[in-house]
Amino acid sequence: AKIISEGFQRFLDITARNHSEEILRKSEERYRLMVERLPIGITHNKPDGAFLVYNPHSQNMTGYTLQELSAMKAQDLYVHPEDREDLLRNLEEKGEHSYEYQIRRKDGRVIWVRGTTRAIKDAEGRLIELQGFSEDITERKQMEEERIHTQRLRAVSELAAGVSHNLNN
Repeated sequence: AKIISEGFQRFLDITARNHSEEILRKSEERYRLMVERLPIGITHNKPDGAFLVYNPHSQNMTGYTLQELSAMKAQDLYVHPEDREDLLRNLEEKGEHSYEYQIRRKDGRVIWVRGTTRAIKDAEGRLIELQGFSEDITERKQMEEERIHTQRLRAVSELAAGVSHNLNN
């Protein structure tokens, strides 16, 4: 009876473990799908710029494939290398940095990106990984530039009208 009881207990343990593993697998699948479907770029990279993780939206924003991004460094995308240096300095000091910067897509087009990056540090406080979240804000930047241009044209037009009025009087 003891052998049967021990065998039944092992069966229950295996069943419970299998059930726990299935719950974990489903949870991991749910979160993986969520990250893959988010409309923002998610990247993790090392301080030297080597990419560790990037979701499909990051690929869409940059135009690069998974294989191409794997062979690149994050700084290869920056139009202005000092933006990457500024990011690393801020992460060392504050642990998180939100900023707007430009990247060059695979097709050569330059886009504006708004990013928030968090520092992951080891027990000694050394930066070991960067977790970044980014969105393409090119359209918003273009609209802002058009608005500023329109305001300048309006100001010049008003100035010219004022000068013309003064000359006529």
